Amino acid sequence: MNEQTVKRYAVLTAAAGLSTWAIDMAATQVGLPSMQAALGISVIASQWILNLTLMIIAGFITVGGALGDRLGRMRVFRLGIILLAAGAFITFLGGVVDIFPIILVGRALEGLGVGFSLPASTALLIDVFPMAERGGAKGKMMMISMTITAFAPTVIGVIIQAVSWPYAYLLTAAAGVITLVLAGKVKYEQKMPAKKPFDVMGSVLLFLAITLITVGIMQAGDSGLTSPSVLTLVGGGLVVGAALVVI
Repeated sequence: MNEQTVKRYAVLTAAAGLSTWAIDMAATQVGLPSMQAALGISVIASQWILNLTLMIIAGFITVGGALGDRLGRMRVFRLGIILLAAGAFITFLGGVVDIFPIILVGRALEGLGVGFSLPASTALLIDVFPMAERGGAKGKMMMISMTITAFAPTVIGVIIQAVSWPYAYLLTAAAGVITLVLAGKVKYEQKMPAKKPFDVMGSVLLFLAITLITVGIMQAGDSGLTSPSVLTLVGGGLVVGAALVVI
């Protein structure tokens, strides 16, 4: 495979990876009211379907980047896409049988997959393209991804209206499969950086701070902004965040 072909597939792979996540987010945002009604859960409980994934992405994105540096970005990228597609399929199954905990397991797995694949999707272009071509490659990647992102909510809305909300997640799984096929076409030699100690403490503190603040804000919708539980959670998150900065 010549160099230009590898570059072309690298752009398509990176765009497909970002688009898979965008499709997944659209499926959740458009389908959330239908999920709440079908599952018979409260508004606060339904927010976990969205926020659980976002919390895990925020907590594990630095881990995904570090693993890509150590194990190879394409390897970690493919692992992330596999987890994302598998999580979407589990979410689909949980929706079909109307079991909320199964849906949360799927959504958590999706967040972990994005946390692994997202850093590698952009770093992939840095590996493949020389400095002078990176701006153009990133522009093409974003153009493709944003086009798909723009049309995804409409397509997902049609699927939800025509069938049911769980089937929207099959679109995420299908996009993941397409991404893996494209990724198999990208062959290059990654220049591995010098290994540095992994910042375990920083990753743990970041995840804890985000989790505490997010849960606190969600709890405020039910208990009020001034309730002791909300103040404790948000305050604890800010303290952990400050510790992260200091350490």
